[in-house]
Amino acid sequence: MELQDLKQTDWYRERPTVIQNAIDLLPPTKLYRFKDSKKQCQLISYEEPKSNKLEDVTVTVQKTGVGGAMVEMGLGGLDNNQVFGVKLTDLEEWTD
Repeated sequence: MELQDLKQTDWYRERPTVIQNAIDLLPPTKLYRFKDSKKQCQLISYEEPKSNKLEDVTVTVQKTGVGGAMVEMGLGGLDNNQVFGVKLTDLEEWTD
């Protein structure tokens, strides 16, 4: 599903504006990676901040076990867990 299609759903329209802005920035339909470790992840949820500021939105992600040092050691399966409280600026789109 593309972002434009996602914006037509009730799910998107029922989200607070700050979360809609976060979805526009990092749609849940794409894969991402942590900028620092290069580990691949998928967005699970968006957390609405009390401040109602986009820079305070955090997300929960599911690490896929792809990318990073654990994979290089053959241990990628051990790195397949969820991480919460991730800042939007800590992620970038997976392009490999």
